[in-house]
Amino acid sequence: MIVVGAGPGGLACAIAAADAGGTVLLLEKAPDVGGALPYSGGHLSAGGFSLQHERGISDDPERHFDDVWRISRGAARADLTRLTLREQPAVLEWLLAAGLTVDPGTPRIVYGHEPYRTPRTVHATTVPGGPAILAVLRPMLDAHLAAGRIDLRCEVRVTELLTEGGAVVGVATADGAR
Repeated sequence: MIVVGAGPGGLACAIAAADAGGTVLLLEKAPDVGGALPYSGGHLSAGGFSLQHERGISDDPERHFDDVWRISRGAARADLTRLTLREQPAVLEWLLAAGLTVDPGTPRIVYGHEPYRTPRTVHATTVPGGPAILAVLRPMLDAHLAAGRIDLRCEVRVTELLTEGGAVVGVATADGAR
């Protein structure tokens, strides 16, 4: 399997594939992994996860969708938004199980943008923001690198997806590799 980009999404995909027994080639154009995480506030939200349940907050992915739809004024792509919102509780639980510690005052409503109606946003406490998420992902990545399940190549810019019959079968890179 090839994963293009070692930001939070690419790292999670590569780690999950390696956890499931796959072998992953992870390509990243930057000199290191993390994407925007080093610069991110690291706020995560999900509808219907354990910290909400512990605090008596009733929520689920469909209510989360209703908020996203309202905030985006219907401009979001409904099918992809629903898909991601269904997965967000499991992703947040995965990060919590891997050691992400969040502010005990969360989940909460964040007012940095038009707010959700339900408290569902958490943020890390140990290292502020995105670096805390990267600090949780990096040891999982490192374990797979050491075991040979993930082959990470940084400073590789993918320029094209190679397809056959509508399926992606490889990539082309700026240095001409395929």
